[in-house]
Amino acid sequence: MKWALCFIALCCVVHAQTYQPVLVQVINRHGDRTPVEPLTADPAVWNCTQNVIAPGSQEGTTGVISAPTQLYRTLFIEGRQTLLGNCTKGQLTSIGHQQTNSLGTTLRQALISRTNFLSSTYQANEIYVRASDSDRCIQTARNILDGLYPPATNGTALAIPIWLIEENKDNMQISFKNCPAALEQVAKTFIENPSYVIKLLEPLIPHDLQLKKIFNTSFPNLSALKNYDNCNCRVHHNIALPNGMSERIFDSIQQSYWFGGEVVFNSTGAMTVGPFVQELLAFMQQKIDGTLDNKFQLFSGHDTTVGPILAMMDVYNGVWPPYASYIAWTLLQSSTGDYYVQVEYNGVIQKLPGCGNQSPCPWSTFHTLMNPTELPCQVFHRDSQALDYIASRIQSDLPVDTLIHSLLQ
Repeated sequence: MKWALCFIALCCVVHAQTYQPVLVQVINRHGDRTPVEPLTADPAVWNCTQNVIAPGSQEGTTGVISAPTQLYRTLFIEGRQTLLGNCTKGQLTSIGHQQTNSLGTTLRQALISRTNFLSSTYQANEIYVRASDSDRCIQTARNILDGLYPPATNGTALAIPIWLIEENKDNMQISFKNCPAALEQVAKTFIENPSYVIKLLEPLIPHDLQLKKIFNTSFPNLSALKNYDNCNCRVHHNIALPNGMSERIFDSIQQSYWFGGEVVFNSTGAMTVGPFVQELLAFMQQKIDGTLDNKFQLFSGHDTTVGPILAMMDVYNGVWPPYASYIAWTLLQSSTGDYYVQVEYNGVIQKLPGCGNQSPCPWSTFHTLMNPTELPCQVFHRDSQALDYIASRIQSDLPVDTLIHSLLQ
């Protein structure tokens, strides 16, 4: 999986104007990982060779450090983890390492080799990096940085800061824990659009009996959605699907799961990741005002970071964001002094409907588009009719929270 960044096209003439980039923001999903939950009906064995090697602690947050003479390797004890094998849940894999390092190399080619937009060696004032407080997101950020600035190019040992916010306060992804009202918002969307419930479950209905046997359950629809992630990880690693599941059944589960995710992204993006998006816009405004030194900012998150932002821009196409996928926002200054934003998704320039399907998008229009009315995140009516309705349509006596959470693993 390799995408080319269209950044090279920015330093050119469009609509009789020339544009120069002043700030590039990349928001990415982490690379390939192990499942976040086991599949107890037919567990698979997971073997991880990609593990963390790190030096000991040193004082300070930035700048040059003493070259480490001793490194430490983190390993998971085989047979003692939730997953069978020597991996932990959601661990970045060797495939994920390759994907994210390749993304970093692509960024280096676009931002350094072809354009000299960034310095050829790491300069602290040019770069800002933030990651979700998850090992796979932190490792992904490291891998991207290794591709963007291969260690051999730096000359000295560097301490490149990767900024974090603890999970219970992080706004970089959809989180029902941090924004409980989002759960009710999803349920309200279903109750106001009964056809959505049909579209969610329709792919699964023909396989009801097989799903009961595959997952050894009385709740086939719920089990199919809950275990999609585990099945999808198996497909990416050429591991057999559980209990003889056919590709046809897997495709049906994927169709249902992807649609459920589309509903979640569209209905809750503004209230969950909206505040994070406002932080990105604030950085752009600081750049326009001349108070920001950064030229490149990296935000290493999840599928539930990338998906809802695509939905907020009205360009989400229903295809789940792949591993190592990314959105690139480039703030441009035109030859007339005006500011614009070019949007890319996986190397393809996006023409936003809210910008008249034009690219680049005027800054004022983009700013307004990405600042929708924000719904509060506190709980409205936790035991609402909407939640009961969804639970009944799933034909399960389990809480609907479980179903919707299964779409956000």
